[in-house]
Amino acid sequence: MSRSRGGQTARRRVAVALVAVAALALLVRLWSLGWRVAHQDEGRVAHWILYYMESGSWQYRPIIHGPFLPHVNGVVFDLFGATDFTMRLVVAVVGSLLVVTPWLYREHLSNAEMVATSLFFAGNPILLYYSRFMRNDLLLAAFMFTAFGLFVRAIDTGKARYIYAGALPFALAFTTKENALLYPVCWLGALALVFDGRMLLASASDETTRYGVVRGYVGRIARAAWRYKLHLGAALAEVAAVVVAFYAPKPDLYEALSEPALLPGVLREGTLGSWNEFMDLWGSTGMQEHSYIEFLKHDLTVLSIGALALVAFALMGFLHERYAADQPRAVVGVCFFWGAFSVFGYPAVADISSAWTAINAIVPLAVPAGVGVGLVFERGRAPSPPGTRPLLAPSPSSWSSPLRAPGPSPPRPRT
Repeated sequence: MSRSRGGQTARRRVAVALVAVAALALLVRLWSLGWRVAHQDEGRVAHWILYYMESGSWQYRPIIHGPFLPHVNGVVFDLFGATDFTMRLVVAVVGSLLVVTPWLYREHLSNAEMVATSLFFAGNPILLYYSRFMRNDLLLAAFMFTAFGLFVRAIDTGKARYIYAGALPFALAFTTKENALLYPVCWLGALALVFDGRMLLASASDETTRYGVVRGYVGRIARAAWRYKLHLGAALAEVAAVVVAFYAPKPDLYEALSEPALLPGVLREGTLGSWNEFMDLWGSTGMQEHSYIEFLKHDLTVLSIGALALVAFALMGFLHERYAADQPRAVVGVCFFWGAFSVFGYPAVADISSAWTAINAIVPLAVPAGVGVGLVFERGRAPSPPGTRPLLAPSPSSWSSPLRAPGPSPPRPRT
């Protein structure tokens, strides 16, 4: 068997493994899903969903966050009845599907790293618990991680269909919870730090100057944006359509579809009106007036209890990539900084201190954690003979994607 055929066979086995882990994750999440008494936070949202079903009237209320659960669970309740089981069903299914999303990063992660990341998604206690809880945080993190992975695939393959595919979960994330606004900010900040690392590497090279790195990346971004300008515009329209469809008041939207003269007012209410409602509650009521240190201590305690192994492996994977690899993978760095920003940023913007906030950090940190586990697995599977480089010595990587640093290097072995 050729090396390429062997690699394809290994990749198929990984795909099967991810599906198997997802099936097991779904089983664990559905088991006795309705047994636990509803949490107060679940109960009040469920009450508003039932009110919406009875009255047929819905309008955005930022205190219960976005319209995703009211609309989607309204359909679920119509089909299967309103119970503790059915109100958590959608979140459980999405939490299970999150397990297969590492496949989107297959150009950047080895087989062992993908499986390890998948296992973190399936078995982390915090993700598992809140996959069995009717709340928006798990939905938001899963949608955004999926969207990011699809955008990465668009860059890897150059295929516009991934832009449209990524636009859908990206838009749905904005229908779950308002802190979806923070995710693009985290991405841009993480990309800036990764780019800074690229410049530091360039400064140590005799072949490339920092100016050359900046010019090369800016040029590639500009050319790609111009080449896909129509697709990017259509994807933005897709995002806007999904957001308006969810946020527009009901039944006003349905009436406007039959009377177009009403449509501008409904669209304005679903966009600017929703934004004003959000700002009135979260921007001017002092809900963020709290001790940053106390909130940070709480969040770090949650991570130390419910995600200690994940955080430890994430640090290992990131440090190895940044300081030991010849050409660090951008995706690993972005996910680590994304998670770090979430750890230290949410205590400043959160209105209450609760364990579900940690979800926003755990999901992206699972990628460098998978890299850390993969590193241990590869070294343990093939121990180095005497005289070879130590564990944290630079190792070759495969770099074919525009997300990766330029320059040839031997391919990373697949395990």
